[in-house]
Amino acid sequence: MKTAFLQTGADVMEQQELWTSGVPELKEALGASQEEVLRLLKNVYGNATAPRGLWQDVDKTFKKLGGRRVVGDASFWVWTEKNENPRNEGDEYTTIGFVGGHVDDFNRAGDLENPRWKEVRGLIDKAYAWGSRKTQSFQHTGLDLEVHQRGADRWISINQDYYVETIQDIGIPEQRLRGDPDSRLSAAEIAACRASLGALQWCATQTQLQICARVNLLLSELSAVSTIQVAKEIQDVIKEVRKEKTEIKLWRLPEAHHWQDFTVVTLADQAHANRPCGGSTGGLITFLGGPQHLHGDVGKLNVVAWKTWKLRRKAISTNDGEIQAVLEGEDMNFRTRFL
Repeated sequence: MKTAFLQTGADVMEQQELWTSGVPELKEALGASQEEVLRLLKNVYGNATAPRGLWQDVDKTFKKLGGRRVVGDASFWVWTEKNENPRNEGDEYTTIGFVGGHVDDFNRAGDLENPRWKEVRGLIDKAYAWGSRKTQSFQHTGLDLEVHQRGADRWISINQDYYVETIQDIGIPEQRLRGDPDSRLSAAEIAACRASLGALQWCATQTQLQICARVNLLLSELSAVSTIQVAKEIQDVIKEVRKEKTEIKLWRLPEAHHWQDFTVVTLADQAHANRPCGGSTGGLITFLGGPQHLHGDVGKLNVVAWKTWKLRRKAISTNDGEIQAVLEGEDMNFRTRFL
């Protein structure tokens, strides 16, 4: 959305009577004297409430156009029609299109042969001033998405190749990293480690499943141990993720002819007492598959969620840790099914 914040908020900002001193350059551009204060009549960049004001305006607009927010995501709207041939009472509506947003970036898809959805698309186009538009291949929240078609196979690839290439080496001299592994880190070196782990954490939670557990463990070790060995391991993960980047593929599953045909599969496990002070680590991964998985048959699985965390209680045995991990996995499975 082009100049998104400046397009919204006029109906509420004026009522709030908000004022600002304004920088000299702004006052000069508006023809105001340096002694005058300025009143906000719309959302502006830098105003802490501007993103919420944008969301409120978009939400109101999309609802007027017949969209409904989904329960699990306040920035995701769907348009539906009455299903003429429902399977059961849970199949009352058919989705004809959707819009998902992140601040001022939006994804849209739907049935281009449906007259109602084509009308909604046109009204959305007119509702706001839009900037660049891309289809089938684009970047969203730092992720590169592309739709592929090869024969009967159709899939979406998601990667962070561009972002991964920008991750810098840890801000500690190489000579220091080669030194005594038990040497304590300085405050500045700990800060450098946290910065690198922050960059890695974004990858670990979005596309790079293979480093998720290690990044989580290193965060704990940095707080509890704080030695050069921890910094060296962080640098090793940076080198590895730059060398061997993982791409996620979300496949069209031909066996699933209906949304109720999908099977939600969650795997959960634990690593016992592998943390400082005797803590254990839980891990889970959730997939969407076709109906064949209910019968134990082989088929493609789409990764939709994963997580690594410190178990809430110190596990007194491996069975104890596994029960804690499975409990979290079951919760994730039911949440995914609900959505």
